[in-house]
Amino acid sequence: MPLREGTQSPHLPNVADVLAAPTPAKPLSGWATTRWGLFALLAWLAAEGGVLVTFLVRRLTLNPGVPLDADAIGHDAFLISLAAITAAASQTAVVVVAIRHSSRPVANYLCLGRRPRVKEIVFWFTCLAVILAASDLLSRMIGHELVPPFMVKVYRSADDASTIALLLLAALVTAPIGEEILFRGFLFRGWAASKLGVSGTVLLTSALWAMIHLQYDWFGIFQVFCLGLLFGVVRWRSGSTLLTILMHSACNLVAVIETAMLVR
Repeated sequence: MPLREGTQSPHLPNVADVLAAPTPAKPLSGWATTRWGLFALLAWLAAEGGVLVTFLVRRLTLNPGVPLDADAIGHDAFLISLAAITAAASQTAVVVVAIRHSSRPVANYLCLGRRPRVKEIVFWFTCLAVILAASDLLSRMIGHELVPPFMVKVYRSADDASTIALLLLAALVTAPIGEEILFRGFLFRGWAASKLGVSGTVLLTSALWAMIHLQYDWFGIFQVFCLGLLFGVVRWRSGSTLLTILMHSACNLVAVIETAMLVR
């Protein structure tokens, strides 16, 4: 049976008794959501490109005649963290403009005002823990690295350059907020109310979210896709983008801890 926005499943905790919250604003059409979503992704790419160009110009200016090391630049923690923070801010700004342009309240539209209950947090974080444990077990079974080489190199760069704090800010705060606002907030809001429905929206947002993580190999992208499916269901069931932000941040924290343990 296809999922629909606002429907409930008898197999999961009932959320009907949640304290009354403001009725979410009427969503933009599916096509309008898609157009603004593309603008947000373009802003994300432009911001990352701008940071990269600035970084390279500065590096060449301060070190004339020194050849660039593409691998070192591609795993530079300071560059990656700054780019992630700038990109998250840029795409979020586009989302806010889109919502304000349609004269809708931003927090209400993105379902950021709905505070999850303790029972919901415990249930969904337990599901998340099971999925992360299963993912690690599968990694060992197929002989795959528990921690992607990309993360190891970036962490070592941060450790050497004393930019751990900036990396943590990007990984645990700005990236989860920016990505969840776009995918489980804005895109989910508009697409779920369209002909695509909740089922199609969960699948599509998960696929798109996985596709922006091209720094990982096929297995890492598959893991991101599976987490996207969970976050999509959480967003549908709870009606709270805030909860998916917390879960996203928790995932990144686990990844950082595993990377730190491996490196140190």
